[in-house]
Amino acid sequence: MRRWTFARFAALTAQSLAVLTTWGYVLGGIAILAAAFRAVIAGDRNLDFVRILLVALALGLATYEQRGDRTGDGRDEPTCAAAAYHDLHGRSTQVYGVVVLLTLVTLVLAAVRRDD
Repeated sequence: MRRWTFARFAALTAQSLAVLTTWGYVLGGIAILAAAFRAVIAGDRNLDFVRILLVALALGLATYEQRGDRTGDGRDEPTCAAAAYHDLHGRSTQVYGVVVLLTLVTLVLAAVRRDD
């Protein structure tokens, strides 16, 4: 049985977030294209453009968080009790929480859209 270390857990978490973020890019790109297409063929274009901006902002935040420097100084392996770990986890939670909220707002805007 393998021993679970902080480094192994962090690597698995980073891999999972990378896969989820890649799917977010694909699905976010589709959402942007769909909103742009609907903005061209129907009324209520303002909400479509707001949806495009919200998805683009969510994708930008996910990219910012995924590409951030997480290497530290490399001298010691952090533990879950370290203050740096809690700071990193708190920031990551806030950024991904905002991404989820932006996505939910985008879905609500799509649901209440009128095709006038």
